[in-house]
Amino acid sequence: MPIFEYKCAKCGKISSILLKNSDESSVKCPDCGSKKLTKQMSAFAGFVKESKPASKCGGCAQSGMCPNAQF
Repeated sequence: MPIFEYKCAKCGKISSILLKNSDESSVKCPDCGSKKLTKQMSAFAGFVKESKPASKCGGCAQSGMCPNAQF
């Protein structure tokens, strides 16, 4: 079930709304009840998986700084 962001033309509130059956005609503002909503462009959350250090020291993952780094 996708979540979309809508801006209400009446009260100006931006709300995240879960659409169960992707029927946008039933969507209304949760604050004022108006059906005059505009779908907003929203950012998505990305996830980047970091690779493990070559050595098995584990210092980087715990402290954020590698004790074996040479500067």
